[in-house]
Amino acid sequence: MKIGYSRISTSDQNLDLQNDDLESDWLDNENILGTIISGDHNGSCLIIRDGNIEPTIIGLTFQDGIGTSILEMVCGTQHQKRSGGAILIYKAYPIINYNRFINNGFYTDFGVGGGGVAEGGAISHFSDDDIEFDEDRVNNSSQNNHSSRDIPEEMNIQNNYFENNSSGNGQNFYSNGYAGSIDVSHSIFEDIDCDANSVNEYVLKSIDDEADYVQNDISGNCIEGNSFYVSIYGDDNNIGIETDPFLTIGHALTLVRDLDEITTTIYVRDGVYSPSTNGEIFPIVLPDNVHLIGDNRENSIVDAEADIVKQSRVIIIDHGDNIKIESLTITGGYHTTALCVGGGGVLIGSPHGDFSSATPVLENLIVSNNHAGKGGGIFTGIGTNTQIKNSIISNNSIDGYVEPLGAGIAFWIADGTLDKVLVSGNSSTAPNSFGISTHSSNLILNKTTITQNIGSGGFCGFSAQEPGEFVTTFINSLIHGNNGTDLRMYDMAGNYALGNLFYSAVGTTSGNVEYGEGSFAITDNMIVADDDGFTLLSNSVCIDAGTADLNNDGIEDITDYSGSAPDIGAFESNIPAPTGFQYILQSSSVMLWWDPSTDENFQYFLLERSTDSLFVENVV
Repeated sequence: MKIGYSRISTSDQNLDLQNDDLESDWLDNENILGTIISGDHNGSCLIIRDGNIEPTIIGLTFQDGIGTSILEMVCGTQHQKRSGGAILIYKAYPIINYNRFINNGFYTDFGVGGGGVAEGGAISHFSDDDIEFDEDRVNNSSQNNHSSRDIPEEMNIQNNYFENNSSGNGQNFYSNGYAGSIDVSHSIFEDIDCDANSVNEYVLKSIDDEADYVQNDISGNCIEGNSFYVSIYGDDNNIGIETDPFLTIGHALTLVRDLDEITTTIYVRDGVYSPSTNGEIFPIVLPDNVHLIGDNRENSIVDAEADIVKQSRVIIIDHGDNIKIESLTITGGYHTTALCVGGGGVLIGSPHGDFSSATPVLENLIVSNNHAGKGGGIFTGIGTNTQIKNSIISNNSIDGYVEPLGAGIAFWIADGTLDKVLVSGNSSTAPNSFGISTHSSNLILNKTTITQNIGSGGFCGFSAQEPGEFVTTFINSLIHGNNGTDLRMYDMAGNYALGNLFYSAVGTTSGNVEYGEGSFAITDNMIVADDDGFTLLSNSVCIDAGTADLNNDGIEDITDYSGSAPDIGAFESNIPAPTGFQYILQSSSVMLWWDPSTDENFQYFLLERSTDSLFVENVV
């Protein structure tokens, strides 16, 4: 047992708890209240490590711990992070009973170290070989971690009290590598799902669900409702309603109920949510059945404020169902220390590159100015299936790697759908960098524009599997004006062809297509070179050039468009209103007039009238 960065303060009370009655009212026990191990905002209060030891920790108060800096090996590279706000456990299996864990896991100075520990606000437990400590690096020595002691099938963490601990993942307990049961029965949490008598995986986390948490007879305030509001002017001591919002997204996530049939919606008001503004801790790891909804994507901004020294993703969805992120800007992520797993802005899938069942929906987002080894904006990992809708993925960047990489989005043995998405201005100076990349993935892109990406091109798909096993389908999409090859499809052996990844282009325009067929030449009148660079000109060949009937059965599969057919590209063309438009209401009619020289290319305007102000019914 080792004490790290700890200040031990004891009262004059007798510290011998053997004769104390701990079965009732133990929270009022003077010995427990008066025996304090403080991290003093410097590190973990306690470190227990090596040799599969089984010490007993009983009757203490742990407070003000901010975790220990460790290096974790992921994908052959080391990732530095802080873990274990109060207690960090490594290759040890202690009994921890009748303790209080209070105010651990976060900095009072939000500008330092990202605001708090990455995981395990109260306790972190690691059982794998991929952890290294600072003193190991400094002394260049190895620890004797071998022991003849068997690893227990269950850890006894019963009868503990948790209050105001904080982290990005595993607010009170985080487990990595242990495949047994962690028994937290009879413990007291701030908030619990009283119907299920449990807390959610944001509070008690096991990476890849390896460990099972036993939660018999836990207690806490019963969670009421499933809609909560967050504001930079709020307070985490509030009740989380619209007029009395929380301060942090992290606190709202502790109130997600553990029942599958209940969706918790967290509404994020306008403002910047970051370590320096409201003390938000990153990465934000979303549990199942959460919808994170901003007021609007321009002004509801989630900013990790990360950099090459203080690395962090913005959001992680490591597994699960019924997860949605909508109407937010996601920015400021920086993560390059795990080369096989990217995602500076959003990581969908296991942080360790393992299989994941995540099926999230990302809608009406701006994902910009994030950086990673691959998938600068978004990385989707093995087994995931992601829907991205009505979103802008722009100005993200990557370092570069051996395989083709997506500076904007990377699909890695993962399926997905992009619907009305703009992928623009994502960049890398390294070779094999594209706006979007796929590795052995099935992907559908509908009304997606890929343009002005800097590197090797716009879209790259490649496969290491048998020909035809993976299909990329473009529907009414525009791939144009990228630095390099607009569209490239090839196999692992470097055969540039469409044989190994079937390529279907329905109503799609592709510019510089290397090693493929089915495209037509990009002309100057397809997009306009104004400030946005993506709006179709009024005489563009892309207007009304798409396909609404995708399977040629005579029934339109796409109905959300204007004109005679869908336009090609992420945006439908916006014909400007006539200049000088005026109207006068008369008794039974309306008189309209405008400047006829608004646009010489217009032959006529179509007018609609309705008794419904929303033009939903009675449209003529």
